[in-house]
Amino acid sequence: MVRIVRHNDESVREGYIRNVGKEVKLFTSALEAFQCNNRIVVAQRKHLGDFLRGRIIGRLKCGLTQREVSEEYLESPRVSSPGFGNDSKMMVM
Repeated sequence: MVRIVRHNDESVREGYIRNVGKEVKLFTSALEAFQCNNRIVVAQRKHLGDFLRGRIIGRLKCGLTQREVSEEYLESPRVSSPGFGNDSKMMVM
């Protein structure tokens, strides 16, 4: 279960969600995707940079499937399950 824990006002471009006991920092576009579509990309900073994270979110907003996005941008064409481990590249809910 992913839910918004806290976020700053709209003039600040970041917020935080809690996922599996961890608090993850996200930017405005990711928070909007979570709030509007209940779909969000949760990526560990060690795996994806801010630019790539933004591109992935943008492609999901354009209507691509999770599999298409993972095949296009990630080394491994898999989307991990909610119980992801340290080796996962991306989780989309």
